[in-house]
Amino acid sequence: MANTPDAFRDLRVNLGVILNGEVTTLRAVLRDLESRAGVRLVYVRTSGSHLRVVEEGGRP
Repeated sequence: MANTPDAFRDLRVNLGVILNGEVTTLRAVLRDLESRAGVRLVYVRTSGSHLRVVEEGGRP
């Protein structure tokens, strides 16, 4: 972030990512992300072709 202009340093971003891999690997990645300050994971579940956000503290 050394080359990031000051105007963008505090910019808040929502990012959607699809992870595909073995469960143990993905759990390790999610644990690492959850341990970082300022990062909040929001889990979604699929029901048919619809996505549903899981409430705070819940996991699918």
